[in-house]
Amino acid sequence: MEAGTGFAGWHGGVIGASVHNARYLRMVGGRLLWPPDRFQEFTVRIAAMPDRDGVITRGIDDYDVVTEHYWVLTDAHNSVLATSVLVPGTTGAWDVPVEFPVVWTRRWGAGRVFVCALGHGVADLEGPQTATMVGRGLKWAART
Repeated sequence: MEAGTGFAGWHGGVIGASVHNARYLRMVGGRLLWPPDRFQEFTVRIAAMPDRDGVITRGIDDYDVVTEHYWVLTDAHNSVLATSVLVPGTTGAWDVPVEFPVVWTRRWGAGRVFVCALGHGVADLEGPQTATMVGRGLKWAART
């Protein structure tokens, strides 16, 4: 990976896997902390600044989804391409909305990493905006 191999993926297969492997978590730049009990409707907000290479989010506007809405822990080394806001429930332990990254890239040595927290089911990946970002992210990580 550090020598230039790309890494890309989505949802729990990336940020819910290998949670006890600190090196893996540093490479992907995020970890699932909490999944909700049910699917939620929320808006995927495309970052105002385009991704570093300007290819993954080009031409994509904010859009709504209904899916699993992860509470995600990330770090400042990520280039955040899209976010979402998790609104507290009536019985939640916090009382203010929290914004989380849902799509990001990062560098790991000479390697490229692309992560999309969306994608619980096939239908999530069939949405045109998510499908476009994931397809472009896979190509960006692979340098094709």
